[in-house]
Amino acid sequence: MTRLLTAAALLTALLAPIHAREAVAAGPADDLAVRNHITCYPFGIDAIGRGDFDAGIAIWKQCFADDYRFTVNVGRGATVCPGDACPFPKTMSSVEMRANFARQAFQASGFTKTSHHITNAHIVVKDATHATVNAYIQAWHLKPDGSILAAPGIWDLGLEKKHGAWRIETETLTIVFAGILQSPAPPAAAK
Repeated sequence: MTRLLTAAALLTALLAPIHAREAVAAGPADDLAVRNHITCYPFGIDAIGRGDFDAGIAIWKQCFADDYRFTVNVGRGATVCPGDACPFPKTMSSVEMRANFARQAFQASGFTKTSHHITNAHIVVKDATHATVNAYIQAWHLKPDGSILAAPGIWDLGLEKKHGAWRIETETLTIVFAGILQSPAPPAAAK
């Protein structure tokens, strides 16, 4: 019996480091992988912003998890999808809901192009399969008259690594304010 207990203890001690290694993040490699992965957001939303909806969806399908959930706060209340209060059909995937949310906002405001930038990203790799990101978003929206709507925001994400790839599972975007930037009027012509 003593030998059996000793063998069990030895086996447990030998296997514990293997299990522990699986639960620990790869460190800088995971941080870099998450940092690189989140760039899919601006590339997808800017494809939508220039009118290429299908390209934006294709990018975002590689960006977001199948069970992705989002909350967008733009000053008139929060849009939370999927869920009972979500304004999009339940037959849409959450990625399609998010892309349609962006497209509707851009079309309603008459934007012709957009340029979104992620700044000050704080990444925490919690373990080998979970990470969080807290960052700022700078969003520039071009209107036909040449004016630009600037809308900075706070972007909070939860990511999960599945099958060796990071995917965004949750997104909360809060627009802090928005303002129009006008080009100065051209100088009057000399008479």
